[in-house]
Amino acid sequence: MSAHRASSVPGVDVLVRAGKAGAPLSCRLVGIANGRIHLCGDRWIEPSSHVTVSISRITLSGEVEYCTAADAEYRICVNADSAEEGTRREPRLSVFQTASATVLTDALRNTTEGVLIDLAVSGLSFEMATSAEVGAIILIETATSLIVGEVRHCQELKNHRFRAGIAITDIFIDARFQQNSGVTRKPLRRKLAEAVLGARINP
Repeated sequence: MSAHRASSVPGVDVLVRAGKAGAPLSCRLVGIANGRIHLCGDRWIEPSSHVTVSISRITLSGEVEYCTAADAEYRICVNADSAEEGTRREPRLSVFQTASATVLTDALRNTTEGVLIDLAVSGLSFEMATSAEVGAIILIETATSLIVGEVRHCQELKNHRFRAGIAITDIFIDARFQQNSGVTRKPLRRKLAEAVLGARINP
């Protein structure tokens, strides 16, 4: 998958709220790539507005980069990296961490519980009860983060569960957790390396 192409995730409904007092707007998530969340909705949202995007249990925050009319609806791009330059919001990931996963293909959407098993700089392994199609987009939700990736391989285990190898394309931390903990952003490779080594890496 190209690093510059949005991960297509049709059929996922999200709620967008502009400002603290804004009424929630129902939108459809159509892609996530390079720290940007691509949405379709039936209402205009002012560019440069600060918004929150609720995806299932995770709430992300960012700034509206653009909002354009297209085919009787609006295409909205939210830059989740607006607060700081250059990197994504990235939580510390631990091995054997439970999470829920939503596997998305053109034909279906399947959500299952599972466990993060092996973590490397370029991706992770996720064990779950159902198989995942190679090339499918997968959204993995931990207690405080949303991991977006592409399934590169999936094999059945002896216990009749499945282990998927996933190439990570984006990692976002829940905006509510970030506000409470003061978590800062770091480059993706550095943060994953810290998780593998179990120690902080000084720049």
